[in-house]
Amino acid sequence: MSIINDAIKKARKESGLKDAGEVVSLTGMVSSAPKASEVKWIVVVVISLTIVASLFGSIFLYKHITRINEPAPSIAKRSAPIALPRKAKPKYSEFQDAVDLNGIVYESTDRWAIINDKIVREGDTIPNGKLILIQKDYVKIKKNNGEELVLNLR
Repeated sequence: MSIINDAIKKARKESGLKDAGEVVSLTGMVSSAPKASEVKWIVVVVISLTIVASLFGSIFLYKHITRINEPAPSIAKRSAPIALPRKAKPKYSEFQDAVDLNGIVYESTDRWAIINDKIVREGDTIPNGKLILIQKDYVKIKKNNGEELVLNLR
């Protein structure tokens, strides 16, 4: 190894090159090693380019993501809602709409009815009337206006 170093020193002396900053390659070409100030500038430029590239990438991604999350454009905006035709309701009284017989518990000693998901007994008041009779398969209700209504168990 020392033979190679001695040969390099001798070649430098003959060519008149300095030892510090220049390197002789095996092909005989002379190149100078970068100085410390040049290395600092190269590092600064590389870091600056990396930051600029990441900013442009971030802006591109932000625009792409916000475009994805935007609601689809509506075809036409309506100023007033469209009135759809309604189906005709069956002709029941308001009272029958408010009272629904869900079930009956009928025993010889006690009777209950389940009306509008609530347990009631004979004599209890219900919406718009009073329960007057509970049988095995139907109940009688006396409405507030005096009419009697029979609800059959389905």
